[in-house]
Amino acid sequence: MTVREPDGERDQQDDWFAEPEREARLRHRESARRPEADDWTEEDVGVRGDAVPRWDLTRPEAKVGLAIAALAVILLIGLAAGGVFSSGGKKATPPVTTPPTTTAPPATTQQQKPTITVPTQALKPGDKGAQVKLLQQALKSLGYLSGTADGAYGPATEAAVKSFQQVAGLKTDGIAGAQTEAALKRAATSGATQSPTTFDAPTSTLAPGDTGAQVIVLQRELSGLGYSIGTIDGTYGSKTQAAVKAFQAAQGLPADGIVGSQTLAALAAKATSG
Repeated sequence: MTVREPDGERDQQDDWFAEPEREARLRHRESARRPEADDWTEEDVGVRGDAVPRWDLTRPEAKVGLAIAALAVILLIGLAAGGVFSSGGKKATPPVTTPPTTTAPPATTQQQKPTITVPTQALKPGDKGAQVKLLQQALKSLGYLSGTADGAYGPATEAAVKSFQQVAGLKTDGIAGAQTEAALKRAATSGATQSPTTFDAPTSTLAPGDTGAQVIVLQRELSGLGYSIGTIDGTYGSKTQAAVKAFQAAQGLPADGIVGSQTLAALAAKATSG
């Protein structure tokens, strides 16, 4: 009696015999589509027949590729050393620091005090020499003497000394003694002239014997300038005449004791010079 197998079991048995044949045909078709057989090794073949190509480094194409890759690496190293890849492709440079500028304060001009050298010995009218010249220069710097310091102790120098003595509260003898020279040194150190600064001047000619308001104006100015006129009484007496003569001598005018046009001009200059 023959037992007939089911169709499903027979088909499954047929698949066992057909499977090796199908795999062989698949491998054959796969190998037909791949490169030359020399480029493959058995180690490169996977479970499902996949393979990884083996590169031959002795070929010219491989040598050229390696050379290009080496040059690219060298170039990248050089660019990195030069700082091309830092700060936006530009080589960083240290910032330039400018030192702060300071504005110098404006220079202030100060009025220089006159350099005055006073004599070191007593002097009197009639003396001559370098010491007299020092006395004259001191009196000129303090505003008591005009003209040239010629080294001769004449009437103009004597009148200037008397004017200074009058203002300094000393005896008005016209002799430059120790007290007068000490007062000159103090005035030179302080830079003060001690001479009066502003006066009214007479406007009409005057002569000894005149009286009135114009004489009072004359006496006040002469007194303010340091000349001894005694009492301001409006009378053109001997003391006023002597003071006018001393003023005229100090200004380089003829010492006649009369207030003429030239003397009026000199008095006006003194009145307005302060």
